[in-house]
Amino acid sequence: MGGIRRGEACLSRCHGFTLHPMRRRISYVEQQPLPPGWITPARRRSPRIAHYDYSSPGTYFVTICTHERACLFGNFARGEMVLTDIGRIVDDCWSEIPQHHTAVALDLYVVMPNHLHGLLSITPPRGTETPQTTPNLNAIVGSFKSAATRRVNASRATPGVNLWQRAYYDHAVRTEKGLERIREYIANNPLKWELDEYNPERRRARRR
Repeated sequence: MGGIRRGEACLSRCHGFTLHPMRRRISYVEQQPLPPGWITPARRRSPRIAHYDYSSPGTYFVTICTHERACLFGNFARGEMVLTDIGRIVDDCWSEIPQHHTAVALDLYVVMPNHLHGLLSITPPRGTETPQTTPNLNAIVGSFKSAATRRVNASRATPGVNLWQRAYYDHAVRTEKGLERIREYIANNPLKWELDEYNPERRRARRR
């Protein structure tokens, strides 16, 4: 079974506020509408801040979609996301990000049938790290996508096949309230799959 998950560490100080660690796994919560003005990933508008340093300490919300939004990662059964072998590979690769980038801490994330929502923090440099060696968000996401693609293609004997959409959605979290709102959005996402803009069945129904 898949579901809402979080990284082992999710404490970070960034953008002038403290992100507090979650002391329990978030389960599905009552569906709530997003606040007015919230930009959903389905609108394909990235609120990337001009001239912002995406390797600076901070917390980011990312959404990464499969190539042509194919539902490869799993399906829902009785309200639970059941991951396929490909979905489990993607889940493993995301959870392993801190092993490859020690300046990164994972927060809440969920693997959906054709996309992944995740919160991650880039923490201040420590030890032998310097601001120059701290990875930026694009490098972190790029290495995750590459690792997952290699493993999936190896498991299917399909070398060179695209797994991911080329671009991804990102949002720099700047307030504690914003962080909680995004956590709620991730936690609610499985409940809203039938209405999700990423759901191909819903997209086909709208064209009829």
